[in-house]
Amino acid sequence: MNSEKKIELQTLGAATIPSPLHLSKTTGDRLYKFIEENDRVLADVSLQSFNACMQNNEQPACFEKAGPREKLFFDPKNTTVAIVT
Repeated sequence: MNSEKKIELQTLGAATIPSPLHLSKTTGDRLYKFIEENDRVLADVSLQSFNACMQNNEQPACFEKAGPREKLFFDPKNTTVAIVT
């Protein structure tokens, strides 16, 4: 990672409640799937930055990918509203 500030994220706890969504778990079926916990989105999408990280054997700066998860922290049956920031 460059000399940029590293962002540390906190979690509320382990996500243990199954999602009520019925998404595909089959690879290659072209249907929408749950987002895996290790899925990431590059913070700097420039080829120059990516190549520099690869050249220096560094992981590019990235964020967790947003989207539906297979396991949830809050129970949807008991949740009226959720605010995501």
